[in-house]
Amino acid sequence: MKSILKTIDKTRGLDYNETFNSAKNLKIRRKLVPKLRSALTSYFSASNGQLTKWLDCLHKSHHSHQRLMDRGKADENKYQKKICRMKAAKRLYSFDDERITKYDKHRLLKMLSNHLFHSPEIVLRNESS
Repeated sequence: MKSILKTIDKTRGLDYNETFNSAKNLKIRRKLVPKLRSALTSYFSASNGQLTKWLDCLHKSHHSHQRLMDRGKADENKYQKKICRMKAAKRLYSFDDERITKYDKHRLLKMLSNHLFHSPEIVLRNESS
């Protein structure tokens, strides 16, 4: 779905500065959903409702990130690094890589997704300095 959305002209995509149900985004969705539906038919048949829910989830993610960026609370580089780390960990788990399977998947992914996570060893090392 994301890869198909990337192929769509940015001027025809959703406006992430607006809410998902804004008049502008509703107008865009009326044109976007049929295009997505035809692009996805070779893979599977999705209803308009399913496509709308998927777009809503993607919009929510982009919208919240955009708001953090606007407030200066998010660093784009850190955000991309976090996503890359999580994707890499999930890929290693899917291949049963011995370097990562010894760790609990749920706890590791939770740690990678949380930018506020601190290692107790690092905190102790900093306090002793």
